[in-house]
Amino acid sequence: MNRFLGNGSGRRELARVGAVLVVGAALALGPWSCAKDVVPVMAPTRIRLFNAGIGAPACYLNMTGAATGDTVGYGLTGRYSTVTNATQYIQARSSSGSLVAKIDGPPVILSPQDYTVILAGGANSTPLTVLLATDNHQNALPGLAYIKEFHLAANITSGVRVFIDGSDNGQHEQYDVDFAYDRIPAGTHVFRFASAVDTSVTYATNSFNLKQGYRYTIALTGVRLSSPALSLVASADSADGAAADRLSGPLVFHNPLR
Repeated sequence: MNRFLGNGSGRRELARVGAVLVVGAALALGPWSCAKDVVPVMAPTRIRLFNAGIGAPACYLNMTGAATGDTVGYGLTGRYSTVTNATQYIQARSSSGSLVAKIDGPPVILSPQDYTVILAGGANSTPLTVLLATDNHQNALPGLAYIKEFHLAANITSGVRVFIDGSDNGQHEQYDVDFAYDRIPAGTHVFRFASAVDTSVTYATNSFNLKQGYRYTIALTGVRLSSPALSLVASADSADGAAADRLSGPLVFHNPLR
């Protein structure tokens, strides 16, 4: 299960991003050992921004004082950027440089893996908040795509249920909590986020063509019965930074009567 650090008064900490201590073991090969050192290959640390903040301006990541990655507007996800220093203060700043939100407290220690910073909140007078989610990129099985879902519509307090191709996938999503990746056959699938209290009430629906071997984040964003309208947006978690690795085409479809 992916976990997060949040900020803002009264917010509960959903998890801690811990330091990863990598200890190299000595390789004793005896008198026949090679003269060259064996250097382990470490995965890079990469990070990107998903802007789901209601009323937030276009933002970029500020990592310990340095602008990092793309500037993205509401409902958009930037490309991954490599981070060389594992210890970081993480902020979301507007294109003019103004502070929008940040992770409070001591610096976050990042492991060699991929992360998504989520700018959320802003609805119903809730403050804009920065969440940090890990993107798990383990080897995928042939013929499968992997999905995880976020509920980021702050004025839906009763939770949502996720339906895929008409079937309940068993996930009861609470606000700003996601679950571990679900395996799903690659191809086009229809997603419907419905009320957890009355599943006949549809909050948003959309279809996405999921590629084999990719992992995707699918998020419910917006404000119910207000603006911006509820919608589903998606991005490829295992994108390597190329625009072609992100989902293309219209990503937003909503029922204005709900």
